[in-house]
Amino acid sequence: MNSNGLQLDLHLPFWKDGRRLQAKLQGKSLGIQGPSGSGKTSILRCVAGFPSLAEGAVSHEGTRWLDSAKGVCVAPEQRNVGLVPQDNLLFPHLTVAEHLCFGRNADKSLISRWRDILQLESIWDRPVTNLSGGEKKRVAIGRVAVQPVSVLLFDEPFAGVDWDHREQLIAAFQELMADQRLATIIVSHDPRELEILCDEVIKLPLEAERPGQ
Repeated sequence: MNSNGLQLDLHLPFWKDGRRLQAKLQGKSLGIQGPSGSGKTSILRCVAGFPSLAEGAVSHEGTRWLDSAKGVCVAPEQRNVGLVPQDNLLFPHLTVAEHLCFGRNADKSLISRWRDILQLESIWDRPVTNLSGGEKKRVAIGRVAVQPVSVLLFDEPFAGVDWDHREQLIAAFQELMADQRLATIIVSHDPRELEILCDEVIKLPLEAERPGQ
């Protein structure tokens, strides 16, 4: 692997016939599509540094985050990754403002920008327990957007969001992903979302490698 961007060479134990997910991302977005149980979330957890069934190699800008064969696994807090899980992982006792403003590494210069992009001003002082599913998703995206990360991971980002509000979220994603320094991975079972947002889409389960490949 060379030193450019995020590079993946991963496999899961239930993928057969030598199947591997291989990708190189520098300022690009990768979509991973597949049904439940195909390994989508395992891949995200592996890239983020959390326990996962996925094994292989992950590197970012020449630094090995994972090398299963050599026993290398860099801790999550030492990876420059922002993860938005499917359930958002918001804190019920905090307001919208507190989620964006008081993150450990929040970039204060980005807070007002993302408050406006995600249209959070009208709910800024509300606790997240009083928000709709779509509003909670916007808060989860905003919390990651104000962090100084270079890799973004999204797990089913439109789950629980009605179609009337997906267009707004898609526009926010496109704004976020316009930063060419970022590598972005989005997993979804919906091909329409990934076709709009991603430069490349990989479908799971992977096809078996053919002889000679």
